[in-house]
Amino acid sequence: MKKELAIRLNPLLKALFLDDFSVFGFLLLSPDHPFTKKIDELDLFDFKQALSVYEKFFHARDGEVVKLDFEEIFIEYAVINLSSKAWLTDIGETCFATKAPAENEPYFEQVRDIILRHNSIIIQIMKKVLSADPHFRKRVEQLEAVLPVE
Repeated sequence: MKKELAIRLNPLLKALFLDDFSVFGFLLLSPDHPFTKKIDELDLFDFKQALSVYEKFFHARDGEVVKLDFEEIFIEYAVINLSSKAWLTDIGETCFATKAPAENEPYFEQVRDIILRHNSIIIQIMKKVLSADPHFRKRVEQLEAVLPVE
């Protein structure tokens, strides 16, 4: 059975997905960061494929359905997972500071909470779609080794 996930985008959902990719991109531009080193070490996916998934979301119009195949689902899962973890570190604060004027700093926790809630829902949907697949479960376990959340 071919696994596929279809996501109908609206402006908010698209912005949240693109934000995850921007935080992920920030990680990739920080080669000495422990997340980045672990991603490279585990060789979980091809970064060119991640760029392809980003482009699907970036070019999608409001109301369009973005379809992800098995590999793309895992890439999106990994991007969301790592982005969420980054928001819980100094990287989240740095990314927020580069995007928002200083007067918005008091809203950092609210913005982070909205992003983390969205990410949690999407991760649960992806796990539900692929939970029976042993290959997916193994890759998720490897990903969780990047930074276990307790």
